[in-house]
Amino acid sequence: MTTLRSVTVVGGGLAGISAACALADSGYHVRLLERRPYVGGRASSYEHPGTGEVIDNCQHVLIGRCTNLIDLYRRLGALDAIRWYDHFTFIEPGGRRTLLQPSSLPAPFHTSLSFLRAPAFSIADKLSIARGMSAFFSGIPEDTHENFAHWLNRHSQTSRAIRWFWQPVLVSALNEDLDRISVKYAGKVFRESFLLSPEAGRMGIP
Repeated sequence: MTTLRSVTVVGGGLAGISAACALADSGYHVRLLERRPYVGGRASSYEHPGTGEVIDNCQHVLIGRCTNLIDLYRRLGALDAIRWYDHFTFIEPGGRRTLLQPSSLPAPFHTSLSFLRAPAFSIADKLSIARGMSAFFSGIPEDTHENFAHWLNRHSQTSRAIRWFWQPVLVSALNEDLDRISVKYAGKVFRESFLLSPEAGRMGIP
């Protein structure tokens, strides 16, 4: 008679939950410990005691290329709770909206038609964004220890392009400021969100 092996996982964030699932699949009896009354770590929400409003600890978004996270949601039985969108909406003060969405053009040009019509960006903004995105056509840059804010300045990005395109996407995806994000990981976000395929760039909100 075999004895079921036991493992205790400390911390109920995404890493802890993933480890617990993998151990359970390998035949371990798993105990998951979390000091808070809910799991999820930074990918969790709580009710504000003063207003009763549900507050997200950070931006809860994913894209179609987040295959490991999607698999974790599937194993937890939470995949159906994700709402998928095939477009990105940028909202300016005053309410003007810009939509970037795929067309019938092949990747990496599938969002180019909506980008060319985007009212949020001037011709100079669009040229600078296109110049920046072209750096990711052939692949993801190596880790040079350069932060992305410096990279954007080095690639002559306009202030409006940074504020209304590069920054919103990266803060949503990585929950970090531009000067604290490496070029390697920023490039991975933009290449996989906008250049690979419409399916890879779908945005999911749990």
